[in-house]
Amino acid sequence: MDDFFYFLEAHVNGVLVLILLLLVFILCLRWMAQIFGWGRFKSVSSTGKQDHSISYIITQIFVNIINDFKHFLALIIVLLFVTLSIFAVTSSDVYQEKIDALQLVIASLGGLLGSIIGYYYGESAARSTQSNVTPKGNPESIQKKGKPKPSKKNETAKDEEASTEGVDDVDIEIE
Repeated sequence: MDDFFYFLEAHVNGVLVLILLLLVFILCLRWMAQIFGWGRFKSVSSTGKQDHSISYIITQIFVNIINDFKHFLALIIVLLFVTLSIFAVTSSDVYQEKIDALQLVIASLGGLLGSIIGYYYGESAARSTQSNVTPKGNPESIQKKGKPKPSKKNETAKDEEASTEGVDDVDIEIE
């Protein structure tokens, strides 16, 4: 038994890599079972037939990677941008070479970083506007389904609706 512990002590890195590889293999096997619908992941689609062509599988792989790791990929790109910017500034003692290297980094990753920032601000803005949406008008005229009750006021307003389609914030009352 002592030989076993001496072996583990001498080869601790190899054992850790083996455990990591087994974990990755199990996760990949679970993921493949989910994609192919094996085991507990079996489900009948709306058509009753699942598509198992190679193009479908490859597409699903990329879709799942992007959906599962989009925040992680954004973090990696930001860290890559910061790391390369620091490296560009510290790589040379000549000022012009530093500027050229920094321009190269900004030109190649700046647009991508701007897209990431725009995506996250747009997503948070869309989320906040969806939670703040309240119905307009008199609360008594709104039914449980969110549709206004029919009234004479609404019938005459339908005729004028075409002229006020682009105006959302102005309430017009026709008497």
